[in-house]
Amino acid sequence: MYEQILERLYEVRFFQNLFFMGMMYLSIMLFIIRRWLAATMAFLAGVLWIFYVPSISWIIGNLGMDSFDEAKGFDNAKALFWISTVIHSIKPPPDTAYLFILYLLLSAVTYYLLNLVLKKPAFVKYRYWFLSGIISLLVLCSFVVVFKDSVWLFINNSNELETVKKNFDNQIPEVQFSGENVDQIVFIGESLSVFNMGVYGYPRNTTPYLSRLQRESRNLLVFHNVFCTHTHTSQSLLEAFSFPLDRKENVLPITHRKRISVVDVLRKGGLRTRLISNQGMTGTWNQASAIIFNNAEKTFSVNSGVLGNNEIVKKPWGHIFFMKHLAADQNHEDADRPVVTFLHSYAGHGPYLENIPEDFRGEVDDYFTVNASKKIAETHVDVRDQVEGYDSALRYVDYKLSKIIGHIDKLKKPTVLVLFSDHGESVYTGRGHDSSRYIHEMARIPFIIYFNDAAIEKYPDLYRRYRSLSETREIATLAQLPSVITDISGVRLISSDSSRYMSTLIGEKCIYPPIIVREVKSGLTYVNLNRSRLVIDESFGYSITDATDSATAEFVRSRGRKITADNSGPQSLEQVRRNQLVYGD
Repeated sequence: MYEQILERLYEVRFFQNLFFMGMMYLSIMLFIIRRWLAATMAFLAGVLWIFYVPSISWIIGNLGMDSFDEAKGFDNAKALFWISTVIHSIKPPPDTAYLFILYLLLSAVTYYLLNLVLKKPAFVKYRYWFLSGIISLLVLCSFVVVFKDSVWLFINNSNELETVKKNFDNQIPEVQFSGENVDQIVFIGESLSVFNMGVYGYPRNTTPYLSRLQRESRNLLVFHNVFCTHTHTSQSLLEAFSFPLDRKENVLPITHRKRISVVDVLRKGGLRTRLISNQGMTGTWNQASAIIFNNAEKTFSVNSGVLGNNEIVKKPWGHIFFMKHLAADQNHEDADRPVVTFLHSYAGHGPYLENIPEDFRGEVDDYFTVNASKKIAETHVDVRDQVEGYDSALRYVDYKLSKIIGHIDKLKKPTVLVLFSDHGESVYTGRGHDSSRYIHEMARIPFIIYFNDAAIEKYPDLYRRYRSLSETREIATLAQLPSVITDISGVRLISSDSSRYMSTLIGEKCIYPPIIVREVKSGLTYVNLNRSRLVIDESFGYSITDATDSATAEFVRSRGRKITADNSGPQSLEQVRRNQLVYGD
């Protein structure tokens, strides 16, 4: 009986709306003593609370440890961009009018009854003190109910970096190097989504260079149906650039798992490793920078460790910064030694136009001029400007890649470029890549490999293997990326149980570990990419919930049946995006 009453109170948001009742009490008190303005302000505060706090509470309640970690690296521009993606989600729930009337009547009745009690001789002298105390208690209780779990998560997040460092401080097993003399460039894109890339079927010409290579060149291998493992940079790259020690930990957030850095594995195999980053020394990806690349040669465009998050010095444009350092390395004293170079880009992150040169800030085409409606792709949010800015950013990334690939083509040494993104971007819904409001396209990323002619000629078997893998269209995740990087470089971890470390390559069929694993106030949540239910080891002491969204679930189901494309005629932007969301090809 008690549980049923409590459940019903939660349904009508009783504890959350104690603030409203407190403000109504205060408004009545002030009205009686003719403090008209103060009474009106108290009433409006209560109204705003009951109408808008449910959605604010939902947003805050979905913030997890990953969200708080991301926020630590926010500069002003990132903070404002995140707020812009959240604002349209703050709106009254459908039942607000009913609850407003209910709690207004409840406040009036309870205030009247309370006054009857407080008019008795024992209380009358301290009547206003009692009322003030009750109002304060109601407001405090309401704040505790709405915010306490999220505040507790935030406090627990304060020492997470040290915990992650310990989890990645493990002994590297024996490493075998096959002796291939192939260089590798790993290009880490920022917030690149396949849903907005022409090379993946998006009808706007956002990737003219990559699209032409796809049509005309044998060198470019485009992989489909690849997912990031998280929608925030640090968490995504921590998993993308490390091997697991215990696969049973895959259900835990990446920050809680024991791992081995792929950089340390490559170095033990005798390869040079270096990071050239246009992200700055700190920020939302600082964990991966400090932990994964701790032992690599590092070059940053901006010393944000000195300048702080509100950077005074602007980042250089990526195509200039990367080409300068790639060209300079040709004269390195170890130029003949195999090297894996990681390039971390920044273009693609919001605010989109601010992070690309002015020459690329024009409209990609006239689509949004011809189609005057600002509400596109069945959204109820004005995202036209955001989409235009994001598509322009992708066109700049394509230009930047044309410079890097042009550089690779001139090299006589076998060189392979691996391109992927840390996470996607849900630009059409205006959500960015906020994991607390996860949607399918935040996890759908490009994965492309480019072999220069020297690499194809000297290592034809390696090239044929990856060309074959690119044609399978199997679902894949960035958890498989470390095996790809070491495989291309000819490095292998050796142990009695090599499968403990090495996973399948991207393009190979496998059972997929959970992705988007998050610690929230209710426990752990994850997204499942398998057609069957995952068997989860719950011995870690967490409540673990499958939070797979409907679009991802439908996408996974669609992989088990033959899909026939409708080629009867030209498709609109909305039709193409809807087909991509369902079928992924």
